[in-house]
Amino acid sequence: MHAGYRPLGKPQGVIDGSLSGELGLCLACILDDSAPNLTLLSGTIIARTFYTWDGSQPATASITSLNTTNCVITATIQPGSSGAYGMQVWDDGVQIGSAWGTFTAGQPATLSYYVRSRVLQGASGLGILLVDSHGNLIDSVDPYNGADTCFTT
Repeated sequence: MHAGYRPLGKPQGVIDGSLSGELGLCLACILDDSAPNLTLLSGTIIARTFYTWDGSQPATASITSLNTTNCVITATIQPGSSGAYGMQVWDDGVQIGSAWGTFTAGQPATLSYYVRSRVLQGASGLGILLVDSHGNLIDSVDPYNGADTCFTT
């Protein structure tokens, strides 16, 4: 196992490890530890990098409010860092849509999604997920029942 830190390098840090082995043969070793032996096989069995980091901070943001008007869900978000954010909309375990935008840190922003069909009720409401540009979950509201009346009449 190895851990390294380079404050000015890229990546700044790494945790990795390797497992190696050797298979040998010695017929006389039972009688004498200093007897000659023969290495049949040696080498690295596995080498793996477990984690790297480059010092960049993950995206931060939060959902500050959710509203639905005429089946349009509007999420107001507060970005803690500048970048792209997405609102994923899930219904009973299936992603039914998303909305994306690029926002500036500290400036409230909105993402909107039009609900195109009746909200299923296998599980209550919808799941509203706020994700970063890589799809990593940042915040969520689940269940969100504000769109339950869409397409019910």
